[in-house]
Amino acid sequence: MQTMAWILDEYSKFHGHSPAVVTGKPIDLGGSLGRDAATGRGVLFATEALLNEYGKSVS
Repeated sequence: MQTMAWILDEYSKFHGHSPAVVTGKPIDLGGSLGRDAATGRGVLFATEALLNEYGKSVS
């Protein structure tokens, strides 16, 4: 998270404060409380969509 905070800080110096640009940042900088679960859920949804394209399923 410290690295993501640094990236946000550097980006903000050139483009203004825009926290949505960086994911994985600390909550006090606009991060999401449920980020870890949301990332895993997103991987599941993407995997299901890909498998669906090939007529397969996760289970």
